[in-house]
Amino acid sequence: MSKLHVDPLAIYALIGFGSLILVCLGLTAWVVVKVMNAKPIDSDQ
Repeated sequence: MSKLHVDPLAIYALIGFGSLILVCLGLTAWVVVKVMNAKPIDSDQ
């Protein structure tokens, strides 16, 4: 059987891409929570 060779740069790229996705999801969740907790704007003046 041949040994499977994995490029370390590919592993680092996957880790970086995964962390980027996690940061984007965290920011999205934070914005959604802020919008849900925001006071509604009074439009009748």
